[in-house]
This record gives sequence, structure tokens and C-alpha cells, in this order.
Amino acid sequence: MNEIKSDKFKWIDFAEPDADAVLKLQKEYDLHPIVVEEFSTPTLRPKAVEYDTCLYLAIHIPLFDADSRTTYPGELDIVITKDALITSHDKEIWQLTEFFDSLKKDQKKRDQYMDKSPATLLHSIIEMLL
Repeated sequence: MNEIKSDKFKWIDFAEPDADAVLKLQKEYDLHPIVVEEFSTPTLRPKAVEYDTCLYLAIHIPLFDADSRTTYPGELDIVITKDALITSHDKEIWQLTEFFDSLKKDQKKRDQYMDKSPATLLHSIIEMLL
């Protein structure tokens, strides 16, 4: 589990979430049990569900397999709370990883993208991925 903090909120990103990490997030952010279940089960269609403490989104990003030279949908689970953006994926989404790493290394870039709210950062991420 990787994490970036700003003065306003955190961005937590993890690939192939394990049960311990998900339970820790559930306790820390008071996530609904269905949200916790979504982290470990594939979602066939995009979805958006509002809960008391968060908004859950599942989107599919077109990914490319260089070996088989085919595209396939990579699922990105997203949770937005008042003070965190949580992203989770089973497959490597290199664009997301590069963006995350660039924010982690560059304070100026982090200030630019994480100066408002988790939703604003999510908008930038989705725009970049699509």
C-alpha cells in the first residue's frame, strides 16, 4: 500500500489488495462492508454508489498486453472520503503508477494536484487515464 499526504488529504493506492490492508482501511475510514467486499471482487460494469462515509466508484481502464498485442479492461476501484482518495487495482496500471510516483517525488507537482480535495485529484486522474 502506497500513500501520499498533503495538507488537505491523503491518496492511498494499492495493487492486489490483501485482507489486512483492506481491513485497516475499513477501520480508519469507517468504510461500509460492501465497499470492503468490492476491493476483492471483480466488477463487470462501471458503477457508482454513495454511502454514509464515502463514495465508491468502479471504472474500467483500457490496458494493453504487449505479449499478446491485445487490449483488456483493467478495473480501478475508487473510494472518496472527506479526507482521502483510495485507489485499488488488481492489474498494473502503469499510467497511474507513474503519476503516483511523480507526485510522491515532486513536492511542487504534489502541491498542484493535491491542493483542493480528493475529488479534484480524482478528476485529474480520470482525465489522465482516459
